[in-house]
This record gives sequence, C-alpha cells and structure tokens, in this order.
Amino acid sequence: MGRRPRPTAWPHSCTGPCELVPLPSRSSIPVRRRPALKILSQVTVLAFQGDALLEQISVIGGNLTGIFIHRVTPGSAADQMALRPGTQITMVETEPLSKAVLEGMTLERAVRLLQRVNGFCCLSVKVNVEGYKKLVQDMEAKVATSGDSFYIRVNLAMEGRAEGELQVHCNDVLHITDTLFQGGSCWHAHRVSPQCTKGTEHGAVPNYTRAQQLLIGLIQDMAHQSTVARKQPSGGARKLVRIVSVDRTKASPLWSSFDGGQLDPSWAEEPPTMGFWAESCFTLVPYTLVHPRRPSQARPVLFVPGVVGKILIKKLCLLHGFKRCLAEYLSQEEYDTSCQRGDIIQEREAPGGHYCVTRRAVESLMEKNTHALLDVRLDSICVLHKMEVFPIIIHVSINEKVAKKFKKALQRLGTTEDQLLEAARQEEGELDKAPCLYSSLAPDSWSDLDALLGCVRLAIADEQKTVVWTEQSPH
Repeated sequence: MGRRPRPTAWPHSCTGPCELVPLPSRSSIPVRRRPALKILSQVTVLAFQGDALLEQISVIGGNLTGIFIHRVTPGSAADQMALRPGTQITMVETEPLSKAVLEGMTLERAVRLLQRVNGFCCLSVKVNVEGYKKLVQDMEAKVATSGDSFYIRVNLAMEGRAEGELQVHCNDVLHITDTLFQGGSCWHAHRVSPQCTKGTEHGAVPNYTRAQQLLIGLIQDMAHQSTVARKQPSGGARKLVRIVSVDRTKASPLWSSFDGGQLDPSWAEEPPTMGFWAESCFTLVPYTLVHPRRPSQARPVLFVPGVVGKILIKKLCLLHGFKRCLAEYLSQEEYDTSCQRGDIIQEREAPGGHYCVTRRAVESLMEKNTHALLDVRLDSICVLHKMEVFPIIIHVSINEKVAKKFKKALQRLGTTEDQLLEAARQEEGELDKAPCLYSSLAPDSWSDLDALLGCVRLAIADEQKTVVWTEQSPH
C-alpha cells in the first residue's frame, strides 16, 4: 500500500475524555500532549492485522449516526491496538489498495464490507463518545434498532404475505430505520403518510438485492402474459411496477445519493447477493432514494396529458389563485444571459430570438401566492427541481370513454380523440420517469368538465399540503 501511516492507540485505562498518545518516534524531540477535548473529531489511522475483522470487533450504527465499534474480542489484534467501544470507524483500507468511506453508509453495507477484511488493514477512526452513547441509549430504550434512517420510493408492489412483513404498493414512500433487520435479508420500514414524514404502519420489506430479484421476476411474469391481459387501462388497477434503470457506465448506485459511503472500484466486484449497490449484472432499481421538501409558496401546476392541460388551464385561469405562466420573447442576448444563469425552463425558437418559459415568470407568480399554470413538457420537471421549484403534477387518466367527454373541447383545439388517447399513452410512460410523485384522477371520479375542474381544484389543494418527495436522478 506504499507508505503506511504510523499507528496510534488509545490508552487502555481511558474511560472518559483522554489524550491521544503517539507511539514512540525515532525522533528524540519530546512530543507535546494536548487535551482530547480539543481534538475529539481528529481522525487517527490504525494499521494492524485485521484477520477475520468482524470476529475481532462487532459494530453498530448506520448512515445517520455513523458506524461504531460496539464490542472488542479480548486478546485480538484490535484489542492490542486499544480499539474500544464507542470508537467510530470512518474509513477502511485493505491490501491491495482498496478503500471505502463508512460515513453516510448503511449498517448493512458497512457490515458486508467489514466482513471482507481478512488481512492487513488500516482503519481510520475517531472519538465520538456522545454519538455512541446516544445510539446505545436509543437502542436500549427501543427507540431505534440501528443508526440507519433514510426514505425510499418503492418501484414495485409487494404483497408481504409472511407475518411481520409490510404490504407495499408501487410508489409508496417508506422510512427505513434498520438495514440488518431479522438477520440481514430484510429492512425495517415505516409507511409514510402524505402529509408528514412520520411513519404509520411498519414491518419488514426485502432488502435491495431481494427486492431487485422480485422486480425482475414480476416484469418477467408480466412479459409472459398476452398483450391484452397485461395492458392496464388508464386509471384501472393499482400500478404493479415503475421501470427505473441505471446506466452503469454513467451512474453510481442508489447510495451515490449519500455524500459518503463511496467505494473504491476494486471493492465493487462482489456478487450482487452480497451487498446493496448496483454494480451487479442488473440495472433495474427497486427502490429510489427520496428526500422530503416542504414548499411554503403556492406551487406551479402541470397537467398530464398536456392536451387536457390546455383545456383545464383555460378554465382555471379564470379563477382566483391561478394564472397561466406564459412564454416570453427573449432577444438573443437575453437568451444567452438566461441560459448562463440556468433560468430557462422550456424554449422554442422564434425569428430573431426565442420564446421561453423562465424561472423569473414562475417565481413572480409564486411570490404572489398564485399557482402558475404550466404548459410545458414533462422533462421540464427535472429543470424546475434544479431551480428548487417543485410543481404539482395532476394526471388525468384517459380511456376511450373519457376521451369522448372531451370531444367538443378537442375540436376547438383541432385535436381528435385518437390523438388524445395516443398522447395519454405516451405521456403516462414518461410520467414514470418523473422524479416525484403525482396526483392521479380516475376516469370514474368525474362526469363532465365542470366536475373534472372541481376534482382538479381539490387535488391541487391537497397536493399543496403534502410533503414533496423528490428523488435524485440516478444519472
């Protein structure tokens, strides 16, 4: 590994705040000792023989708290290096030149990596007594079972037949609080209600690898059915899967959404059944990491399909609290400046310039607590999210019966019912790629356009109250 750091150890008698004592140096110059209170966050590197490391130490923690040593086997190399309960491991390095940062890493993944250490290793550690004590107290009080805490959007339906398993639907949001639940093949999850980040029902769900296998099996089962049998009518039965994939040549796994927990490439050769990352032969993603947002201002509104949006926008902009967000003409100079600032949401060329929907136009309406009605493509959602603008997405389910209800309105737009049906099929497929949840109105929830308008207004009001769960793109 090249030049190895000189090991440093804690005195065995240290039970509280203590000093870090460097091992004897070749230099005869005395080493000044400083109180540990000033250097508690200092990272120290210990180099030793880590043969069967997890037989020498046991660990607790998770992505939220960090990974801590919990027990040390007496007489082991780890014991001789004065590793003690409460020491936080921030990085592990092994020969040949493999390393992984453990800060921000789940307990499941940290244990999988530490299980692979079987020889000379370097552990980067630091004192974090308060963090360790808090975690142990929470576990003893059964407030927590680990130091894991993150939210996922589920991309497949799972029945949860066994006792203690949680039944989940596609697009449910779950709060994961333990990634080594029941022996390690399950996670402990709480279903999150739309209005808050607190969990309601709780139970076990398959870990990432098992969920990925279930997703692949479900897709295969659907593929074996006939086209007529597997085709789900818009607004019909609950959605079974949401197809999300990762380009392995361009993307990191799900955990790349965490700031820490990154692997050296040489650690990523492990079979897919051994860990939680996407460097397997599969690229389908069963769970997507999501983060809660709570916009305080009136959120913009986008409709799917866009043809129905044009009809609804005309009606909604007559009501208080809603206004159409129009594209504005920008000269080439204004356009170039807006592009540099990243302020263009959608554009189309015009003679001598561009017609653009801009951040300025949307935010000016939001500042007036007015819902900006957007007539933009679905790919604009990602652009808006980068601007910290989180639109409400209203999906109006379309089938042949519903299309007939729009007949007169479609004629005024110069569009046919068949074109509406085709647009609905195409845009519903694109909706799966949206980095957030959406509100869907079933065909039987309204009878005419006035009733639809009422349903839309209620849906917008409900969505304005809910937590916005946004996912970081895997690309």
